[in-house]
Amino acid sequence: MDKKIDLVYLWVDGNDKKWREAKKYWQEKESGTKKLDNESTCEARWRDNDEFKYSMRSVAKFAPWINHIYIITCMGQRPKWLNTKNKKISVIDHTQIMPPDALPCFNSKAIESCIINIPNLSEFFIYSNDDMFFGRPLTPDYFFDKNDNPIVRICRYRRKPEYSMYHANLCHIDQLCKSLFGTSFPTYNPNHNIEPYRKSHIKNLISNPIINLYYQSTIRTKFRNEFNLQRWMFSLFDIVRGNAVVRRVHAPKTYSRWLYNFIHKINGDFKYAAAYTTNALKSNLLKHRPALFCINDVDGVTDADRIDNLYFLELMFPEKCEFEK
Repeated sequence: MDKKIDLVYLWVDGNDKKWREAKKYWQEKESGTKKLDNESTCEARWRDNDEFKYSMRSVAKFAPWINHIYIITCMGQRPKWLNTKNKKISVIDHTQIMPPDALPCFNSKAIESCIINIPNLSEFFIYSNDDMFFGRPLTPDYFFDKNDNPIVRICRYRRKPEYSMYHANLCHIDQLCKSLFGTSFPTYNPNHNIEPYRKSHIKNLISNPIINLYYQSTIRTKFRNEFNLQRWMFSLFDIVRGNAVVRRVHAPKTYSRWLYNFIHKINGDFKYAAAYTTNALKSNLLKHRPALFCINDVDGVTDADRIDNLYFLELMFPEKCEFEK
């Protein structure tokens, strides 16, 4: 490895009283002037199920070459289990990377757009949500090729704007890409997993006057909407400029599933169901050895599902790591 590659996480404690009061205030205020989509305000978007701890365990186990880990939080929040004395970790508050008039912010697209403002962030970095995991040992060349280009992994399907705000947002980004660069990618979609970026490439993109208008608007949008600048645009820009390698992902090489689909529900005794579902999932993951996997929490997931999921993650990553107290 001849380059330093950092890892950036977004994390929030959705149970924090101060944070919840601020979210409630701004949600009511924003709702008074426009309709907010449930995708932008649902509880599942900020619910902390302790997956982050296991994601960090997967990093320690399968990607020890990571140079530095930046954890973006807000309002002084810290995971209770986090070893903040570890020199490989820096906790970054929103105030360090976002303009004052954009705060407080409850829009992950806005926060992600400001990652490049992290002090001392390496040119090469990978980005992860707290529910994304390394599934086996990986090396840096999984994320960057020999020419230092990000390897962009895509899923291929045709989007439907009416299906969800997420789909509508991707369609908007594709249209923006076509209007600016004359190229459209109607069946290219993010893999929704740990993804690579280059800081200078993103800065180059947002220096475009039109993109910068979207950029400035996005980082000042309290709750996500379909017209936000999605980080998918960063990857499309690399593809258009010939600064990326595109690889199509086929399950089961990587997994990205809704939690309630990922866990097989069984009627009857919960203990039996937990043992069955976690064993089945573990067996499947061990069989296919996906490089990465993601388990999303969404509306409709029950407390029993979440408990079952933690049981599964404990089976997958039982060893305490250097990032924990």
